[in-house]
Amino acid sequence: MGNGVDGLEESHELPTVPDSIAAARSIVLGLGTGLPQCVRDDAALLVSELMSNTVRHGGDTALLTATLHDGLLRVAVHDDGAGLPAMQERVPDLSTTSGRGLQIVDRVADRWGVELDDGGPGKTVWFQLDAAAAPHAVADGASGATHDVRSDVRSDVPGDETSVPTEEREDRSAWS
Repeated sequence: MGNGVDGLEESHELPTVPDSIAAARSIVLGLGTGLPQCVRDDAALLVSELMSNTVRHGGDTALLTATLHDGLLRVAVHDDGAGLPAMQERVPDLSTTSGRGLQIVDRVADRWGVELDDGGPGKTVWFQLDAAAAPHAVADGASGATHDVRSDVRSDVPGDETSVPTEEREDRSAWS
């Protein structure tokens, strides 16, 4: 990637308590300062969603693992909980306080999936972001603020050239 962080591998064991959600976010935001800020921000959002699920449904501890190889950031959260993640088919009612996490992961991550433990109740939920293809920040007029230019907007409309290819979605089709 040319930013000095390729080859990064980190693991952190965290208790499945609400404070660990912020801890996981801090860990991900601290990953390789050479990563584009938008990638670190997206990773922090997504790991918050995965850790929230682990705190609610997992065992006593979670293992957070982050790797960066060939410009691909992969963040995984493992827990020993027996429950499997299930993405809601519809957006929950606006008054509902949960049920949106995997929808957010599905829309923001380049890829994501679930790996079941062999012979045990645990699982690993992971996501991947392509740091090499991250959008560039641009100045926002007179304010000087920056925002991300998302040239990779995805659509699920068949025939739309911006759709996520089916082979990238197959990892999670069983969880829809």
